[in-house]
Amino acid sequence: MRDRRWGELRRFTADEAEYGAAVRALEFGADHTEVDAAVLAEFTEELLVLRVGDVAWWLPYRVNRWLQEAMAI
Repeated sequence: MRDRRWGELRRFTADEAEYGAAVRALEFGADHTEVDAAVLAEFTEELLVLRVGDVAWWLPYRVNRWLQEAMAI
């Protein structure tokens, strides 16, 4: 994952199956007990997840530039 929300480019590689399962579970919010605790802790540390009470959500970030030229889109 590439994240530029904080000014500099931050990269986080999550290619293990438990990370993909966590993202799918957190996409619409999930009880924190439904997600692997270590994965949830890493995502939270990277500011990719917001936890409010027992529920955690995957935090999409705002896109402020296109991957391609405007004319191609």
